[in-house]
Amino acid sequence: MYKVLIVDDEEFIVKSLLMGTDWNSCGFEVAGSARDGVEAYEKICRIKPDLVFTDIRMPGMSGLELIKNVQAIHKDILFVVISGYAEFAYARKALDYGAVGYCLKPFDDEEITKVLRKAAKILINGGRKEKPDIIPLLEEETSEARHQLDSYFTSNGIAEGDKIVIVASIGKELTIENKQYTAIKTGSNKTIYIGKYEDFSSIAHSIEAIPEGVKGVGIYEGTYSAFSMRKYIDEAFTLAYQFFTTGTRKITNGINGNNIDIETLMAKYENAFTKMDLSELVRHLDNFYRNAVDGRLSIKHAMNIFNGYVKFSIRNLGEDCYEEYVYNFDDLCYLFIDMYTMVEYIKEKITGFMGTNINVLTDEVRNEYFKKIINYINQNFFKDISIRSLAQDFVINPNYISQLFRKELGMTFTDYITKMRMNYAKELLQKTEYSQGEIAAKCGYSDYFYFIRVFKKTTGVTPGQFRHKE
Repeated sequence: MYKVLIVDDEEFIVKSLLMGTDWNSCGFEVAGSARDGVEAYEKICRIKPDLVFTDIRMPGMSGLELIKNVQAIHKDILFVVISGYAEFAYARKALDYGAVGYCLKPFDDEEITKVLRKAAKILINGGRKEKPDIIPLLEEETSEARHQLDSYFTSNGIAEGDKIVIVASIGKELTIENKQYTAIKTGSNKTIYIGKYEDFSSIAHSIEAIPEGVKGVGIYEGTYSAFSMRKYIDEAFTLAYQFFTTGTRKITNGINGNNIDIETLMAKYENAFTKMDLSELVRHLDNFYRNAVDGRLSIKHAMNIFNGYVKFSIRNLGEDCYEEYVYNFDDLCYLFIDMYTMVEYIKEKITGFMGTNINVLTDEVRNEYFKKIINYINQNFFKDISIRSLAQDFVINPNYISQLFRKELGMTFTDYITKMRMNYAKELLQKTEYSQGEIAAKCGYSDYFYFIRVFKKTTGVTPGQFRHKE
């Protein structure tokens, strides 16, 4: 059992922690308590607890001072801060001083259990704290971010100028029989594996059969520098998403697109839309599909092809079609199983548009439906929701739903759900210790990088800057 000391100048807080927490099930036992910072410091030196729960504001010595003074001589003792909401800024400073977590008053049993399990994991690992969350650092281009990235990769045996191999997997995590690599979760179902070329290349390229539960694997090589890693990861994931364009689960280490001029093909494709030439459009779409199956197109091309159709729809069906724009790979994979289903969908839509007049519903649906839709979104905004899925669930024309959003709320569906998600993200950033990756997933974003970009566009700052601003 690991020993715990509870420090708070309010007796009922100490008692509530003592009586309301199942310490033993988490591997801890309470070895004592203290009512102020000075008494706590004395007991810590005498009892030598493994973990200390401490309040921020206390007579004699504050919680922050206690943490600093103890860690100067006992670096292996862990701290958890307990505080009220108004003291959050102090709690954040405590985290900067090395506290492993904090719990807000009044206490939540699940929250305390989570913090205890995190502390136990650190203690089991010999007091080594978890690796830093480097996802936000990859998105920034500052000297501080570069310094932290260099420190992270140096600790994993990778230095400036080293040739490296990046393996991206989508779906279940890979089991790689090699210890000379570092794994980074970049999304709820995405993982990057990075190693030095001489240590990792033969292992990465020897992966022959794609494991069950993995949709795609991409392998990319480069030369390490802090600010190149974001590009390398993008390239590796672009290769991993070849399962979408080819329609098969596979391992990809390159795209065989050197012998086609995709820009010229895209220009002709968009020109066919302008001319309203149905036969030419179908021919281009069939050509795109053949090249995709042969491994000559990437998911980036697929996304541009789909958005080319959306631009046509906007010009001819009105601005409500903006809702169909796809901004990241996951959105495209959510809409369609593969390139074939996407191409067939576009062909069906443009054939229907050019062959008949599309009548947009106006008065047939009552506003009570819209209230049900809003209630559903409010309760499920953190899930995968789109205009198309709402239309299917509520049996309503998707264009009419878009019109209702503008008429009733003065905003688009995308604006509304983004606002809901961003407000929730700000709450989690202010009131919890979840990593930015965890917050992205809880807000409905499977791609952490995309979450960071949306957050910055909405608030003007990155999630990390928002969390640490005074």
